[in-house]
Amino acid sequence: MSGGAVHMKSDGPYEIVRVGETYEVRDTRNDQLEYRSRTLDQALSALGVRAKAERKRQTVMVRPCIRCRRDFESEGAHHRMCATCRLNARDIYHGAV
Repeated sequence: MSGGAVHMKSDGPYEIVRVGETYEVRDTRNDQLEYRSRTLDQALSALGVRAKAERKRQTVMVRPCIRCRRDFESEGAHHRMCATCRLNARDIYHGAV
């Protein structure tokens, strides 16, 4: 990891590290640089975006579509129709989904 004090660690695998005049958002799993900024506010924003994406990625699960019963990657309990069935439903009734 680059030298510097950790300013913030997210719920996920990301942290902000001060390096000289910049702030770096790093993935702690592989010490990969994800984002670099001159301001802490911008780094905090980038940290939040990455942490949210990581939480979303972790909540994706395979579910059967309520219409065709084929398995698809669902983003949560609210997401029960596969993309194909969702598009077909939209074509049948404009604005349905």
